[in-house]
Amino acid sequence: MTLVHNLIQRTNCHVVFGFGKRVEGGFELVFVPAEKAIYSDEQKVSLAAMNRGVEACIAQAPEQYQWEYKRFRKQPEGKSKIYRKKK
Repeated sequence: MTLVHNLIQRTNCHVVFGFGKRVEGGFELVFVPAEKAIYSDEQKVSLAAMNRGVEACIAQAPEQYQWEYKRFRKQPEGKSKIYRKKK
């Protein structure tokens, strides 16, 4: 997931996290400002800030988060895989 970091470095864009939260009668749009660290030239620092931003969004409505995108497919050596293979 280096795309966001690369786009920030190339374009000097501003980053805002956003999601649609299901509420009675529809959806509420929620926007969360990104930490300053997301603008770091160091990829590792920027990506860690991005992960914290995603976590902050999920924490607002964890029961609504869909784990469709296998964001954590690659696990560190020695760690077990967290996704099941489809049968």
